Formats: sequence, structure tokens, C-alpha cells
Amino acid sequence: MRKQGFCKLSILVTMIAACSGTEKKQDIDNAQIVSNTNSPDSTVINFLKWYRDNEERLSKIQLIKGGWPDTTTFYSVDFNQTEKYLLELSKSNFLSEKFISDLRDYFKTSNEYLIQHHENDGPPSGFDADLIMKSQDYDDVWTNIDRAKKLSKDISSNKANLKFQFAGNYTLKFSLSKTGNKWLIDLLD
Repeated sequence: MRKQGFCKLSILVTMIAACSGTEKKQDIDNAQIVSNTNSPDSTVINFLKWYRDNEERLSKIQLIKGGWPDTTTFYSVDFNQTEKYLLELSKSNFLSEKFISDLRDYFKTSNEYLIQHHENDGPPSGFDADLIMKSQDYDDVWTNIDRAKKLSKDISSNKANLKFQFAGNYTLKFSLSKTGNKWLIDLLD
């Protein structure tokens, strides 16, 4: 009887130690993300911090012309401004050419849509959410950026996929590629 109790106690202590060790490791990993500047994790977190710090400045670049307040004109994409926007994003040094190229293609496709479906009031179709964060409400990311939980991480050769959670159910997925010795974001979803 005493031997069974000792075994149960040993198992319980081992389980508690294993669980608490896992939690500590996750906290340590999150704390070290930014200091390890050559990892996919640090690229993601550092980009999000860069974007948070530059979001207001970037939002002043008018990607759309026409429409409200002059409702006699229709919305269209201002490609001079989109190139300026893409250049500023490129200067972050966290985004790949693929990311920039995909966003450029998005502007072209959006413009084609706006030409076919005349709009001049309200947010233009395709521009009613932040183009990087792909949402209108992402304050939880900024508030919890230093407490982000890594839900998954898959690295294969020079490709990586990560998924982070920022409070509640707000999650972001990232695909990255390694160019030389630097990880760059290909996709944020």
C-alpha cells in the first residue's frame, strides 16, 4: 500500500515538473526572440514592432485617388503612391521580394476591380482593412506583442511557417524564406 502511494506521488511530481518546465521554456523562448536576430521568430516580432512604430506614417500615403469627397469621380489605385508605400515597406528589411510583389499584384487586381465596379463613396473595395494586418481591429497585437505565444513553428531547409497568438483568439500566420543568412516574410495571413 505504501509502495503504491509512493509511486503515485512520484508520477504526480514528475508530471508537475514536466508541465512547469514546458511553460518556463515557452516564456524563455518568447523573451529571447528579439535578441536572436537570425531566426524566423525574431523576424516576425521585429517586423510587427517596426510596423507598429511606422503604421501612422505609412497610413498617410494615399493609395487611392478619386471618390469622396469629390463624388463626381470614381476610386482608382494611385500607382505612384503604391510604389512609394512598397518602397517604405521594403526599407524595413523584414519583407521578401515575394511579399512586395504579391502586394503590388494586389494593387493591380484591386484597380481592375475598381475600374469595372465604379465606386465613389465609403471605403473602396479591397481597402477597408489594413493591408498588412488584414484586419480593421488588431490592437491586441500591439498590446500583446511582447507576450505573443508561438502556437506552431515548422522549418524545412530555407522555408519557415509560424503561427502566433496575441491575446484571446487573435492569431497570425507567417511564411518566411531564408535569403543568404536572413529570414524574410513572404506572407502574413
